[in-house]
Amino acid sequence: MHEIITISTGRANYTAAHFFNEQESLFSYSDQEEPLVDHEVHFRAGIGADGHETYLPRSLIYDLRDNFGSMRQINALYEIAGDSEPLWDQPATVITRPPVEPHRYQQTLESGLVPPRLSDETVRYWSDYNRVFYHPRSIIKIDEQQFGSRAAPFEKWETGDEIFETLDKESDLLDRDFRPFLEESDALQGVKILSSIDDAWGAFTARYLEQLRDDLGKTSIWVFGATSLGKREERVKKNLKLNNVARSIGKCSGASLFVPMEEWPRPIPTYLKLNPPSQWRVAGLHSAAISTVTLPSRLKGIAKESWDATEILINMNGNQNIAQLSLGIPQPDEKVTSAELAQGPSEVRESLPITHNGTDGSISEQNSDGPATSQDALLFPRIEDQLRQRNGGRSLHTFSTFKVVRVEKRGKSKIDIQEQIRMHTIETHVGYPLLDSFPHVFEVSTGGEAASLNLHGSLEVSSAIGSLVRQLKKHASGNVEEREDLSNKLEEIAEQYREGWEGELSSDDDDG
Repeated sequence: MHEIITISTGRANYTAAHFFNEQESLFSYSDQEEPLVDHEVHFRAGIGADGHETYLPRSLIYDLRDNFGSMRQINALYEIAGDSEPLWDQPATVITRPPVEPHRYQQTLESGLVPPRLSDETVRYWSDYNRVFYHPRSIIKIDEQQFGSRAAPFEKWETGDEIFETLDKESDLLDRDFRPFLEESDALQGVKILSSIDDAWGAFTARYLEQLRDDLGKTSIWVFGATSLGKREERVKKNLKLNNVARSIGKCSGASLFVPMEEWPRPIPTYLKLNPPSQWRVAGLHSAAISTVTLPSRLKGIAKESWDATEILINMNGNQNIAQLSLGIPQPDEKVTSAELAQGPSEVRESLPITHNGTDGSISEQNSDGPATSQDALLFPRIEDQLRQRNGGRSLHTFSTFKVVRVEKRGKSKIDIQEQIRMHTIETHVGYPLLDSFPHVFEVSTGGEAASLNLHGSLEVSSAIGSLVRQLKKHASGNVEEREDLSNKLEEIAEQYREGWEGELSSDDDDG
């Protein structure tokens, strides 16, 4: 089945909620219709409390207890029957919290009514717009009261490190939480981690990643790490975030693929509506991008691409596991003609070399068929120093690109490989569904109330990654030994993305 288990933490649960809403919406309930997506990759079959079969996400959700909103650990599919005998026969002090009133959106879903339109002002928690049931084992609530004032605000690396250490001592986290999902998988394809990396969750994720790698060997682990480095903040807070991101990237060697993501792209394409800003809206954009670039791993048929195969296409040199994520609206010249489809599912199409101009993240329009265009939303963290520097006028170098185009009702899926510029494109007719739980992020004409949207997404490895890592190196902090170790590690990582590094390697190989 090539299952994928998703682990999400903190504010990245907003993204995970959008992701599983989308996956559930693609279910096909007709025997006449062959589904395009293999739903068992992300969902598991089980038996509910009433004996009926359930189909729930392969997911682990970590968050502070107060951030779950009205979501209960026990839901309608897994109600506890009867009263259980108490295990404690001594007097006890009962601490109660006022319950969170369910959002009206949730109330109408449960009643089978048409839900109200959501907005940035009305969404309070990620559970407000959640449309799926989760197994009780999926929901792990961390009681911040156990850690006192150290857990608020949840910003310091040491806080996340302490919380993981404490919870892991109390009960081995992998054995308690992860292993039940692992053991019910027939052929695990990989683990997807969604987390912020500029706060305490970065440390929590780094520790979790370390244990997963020790336990899973060479199994694929993809980490999508959210940052908000572009936000204007006081210097102390900004430096804290920069140090957390630097530490997260310094610890990323255990990931098969590590994708740092900025909240907002810069510049913002004209078709994106990102104001007013909110976690609900940010997460919608992130989820659409992540869903698009990972779509081949859950497709049926010839366009299916396993994660380990995708990693070879992205990390061609073996030492470049960090990638840039972008999302865009397919242009007219990306459409596949009927003549092309008649040639078969796999072919080569010519393309101009990929060139990025400047250091502000903008991309040249000379290659409309390339990994990204000037109209793409590049979700790659940038630091103000990086934006100011001119890089000596040199163009950024692209090592590899993996691109997925999803266009509704195009016909057969198609694989397009361009070896010369190390670009691999998969084109499929699974559009991105526009649900009532999804924010109005895309300002595009769809000819009325469209059920889905055409999108393309790319994972790209370029020399811009080395520039970011070197900028982060300036913000490494800690005691002298920690700072030196982190600086050395970041320099080692940055060197793998140096322009010309690939050419030097190739010439050595030729000499041999």
